[in-house]
Amino acid sequence: MPLVDWPGKKIGRMWLWGLVAQAAVFGVLFVLGRITASSEPPIFAEMRAHDDSVERGLLPPPHELTKAEKAVFVQRLHDSLGITLRRHGDTISVEGAPPALDSLVARGVTGLQHVSQAVALIVAAICLPIPTVLLCVTLAWAVLRLSARRQVTDPAV
Repeated sequence: MPLVDWPGKKIGRMWLWGLVAQAAVFGVLFVLGRITASSEPPIFAEMRAHDDSVERGLLPPPHELTKAEKAVFVQRLHDSLGITLRRHGDTISVEGAPPALDSLVARGVTGLQHVSQAVALIVAAICLPIPTVLLCVTLAWAVLRLSARRQVTDPAV
């Protein structure tokens, strides 16, 4: 049966079964991920092992910055970027970011927004192949039916 002659109920059933199939694919991938995944990323185990070695005295503790080293760091940060760090109790605030840095961050955020929109479309096509195909078939069906109706109702034909 040509696509133009499909009834709307057939398109609805196609969507229902397609979404069930997509949900089944996600379910299988979820179960496989749970079966094969470790309980935590390896970096956490390495960090815990390092901290444990420091506590047991097998490794030296990390170097603590002296007040002079902290002052040099803050001065270099101000000299290179124009940023001033201010301490208010237990809070450190960053002040005085130059306009060039602000505009760079704004452009970066805007660019990231455009990239994320493109990535979302690509991810949808990769992760949701069944609904993507169903959407294409449904759109083709609607266009074909609309053009068929126009041909039937057009007296010039």
